[in-house]
Amino acid sequence: SGRADDMGLAAYGYKLQSTVREEGYIKKTFTTTNKQETPTVEIVYENFVPIYCGYINDGGRTVRKVYLSKYAMEGRLMLPTRMTEINYVSAKDSTVSRIVYSNFQIDKDDPMFEFEVPSNAKVITLKEAR
Repeated sequence: SGRADDMGLAAYGYKLQSTVREEGYIKKTFTTTNKQETPTVEIVYENFVPIYCGYINDGGRTVRKVYLSKYAMEGRLMLPTRMTEINYVSAKDSTVSRIVYSNFQIDKDDPMFEFEVPSNAKVITLKEAR
């Protein structure tokens, strides 16, 4: 979404519940009543840049942690080049993933987008997945 202030959570129905300053960091807590989403998300900022997102279930247990690091200025955007994600599958098991981004292409022409819709193409309507 390009929005560091709420990491795009508003688009999923989250609303800001609190903002606190802790040990030089800013922590924002967002909640939603949308039953298809994790009810609470905490985002921690350092120098106004998000460095952590924690997803908390109804029981108060953190079910997912995402750490954002190694920020780089790319064009007019400050982007994390490394994301470490921990998913707590159960109380005794978790999976850890690390994604490293490089070679950002921002505001560049891409030949993949130079296409034309065939003149004999037919419009179709997709049924909602849910």
